[in-house]
Amino acid sequence: MAPRFYLDLIDGDETVPDEGGLETPDLDAATAHAQAVLREIRLAGRLTGALGPWEIVIRDARGRALRRIAVS
Repeated sequence: MAPRFYLDLIDGDETVPDEGGLETPDLDAATAHAQAVLREIRLAGRLTGALGPWEIVIRDARGRALRRIAVS
């Protein structure tokens, strides 16, 4: 079974936790998925005018932060 990763969206003050997670082969695949999600969010204009700094934190099933991706 593939490991489960969680992609939490953080705006500096608040966290929008990923409750369901995502099964991917590895951390690199989870990172690629997170980057694709960020592209979709940007294209939809959802972060326009939003406070920040925004980032996605990828964590494992134990809750450990494994990687941070800044939203620029």
